[in-house]
Amino acid sequence: MKIVAIGIGSETGSQITLTDPQTGAKTVLMHDGKPVISKLDGEMLRKIALLTEGAYIPAGTGAIDLEGIMESHVKPIIQAAADSATREIKVERYPFMVLGALLCLLASLWVGSGAGDSRRSA
Repeated sequence: MKIVAIGIGSETGSQITLTDPQTGAKTVLMHDGKPVISKLDGEMLRKIALLTEGAYIPAGTGAIDLEGIMESHVKPIIQAAADSATREIKVERYPFMVLGALLCLLASLWVGSGAGDSRRSA
């Protein structure tokens, strides 16, 4: 499985700003009276992408073009996997086993009903 990691944020760290969708007012996320600082761990994302033969895209803190990332990074990986994959459809042979099990069940019912009649007559 190949992983495409998109690094959103700053490796030096930055405050998290929340925008109210109704008013558009911006506030800084606070915890225990201090602003929350979020840091991007780009090195870890690079390692994950390299180990899985994927890609790491540092997007930074600005607006990102997800469609462009999909076209340039994700689609080639998917296309290469589809081209190299060979699909093998195996023949299912379980119906023969089911038929055998049903025959054994019918035989046990037949033997069981015959054994019960012989005890009653004795």
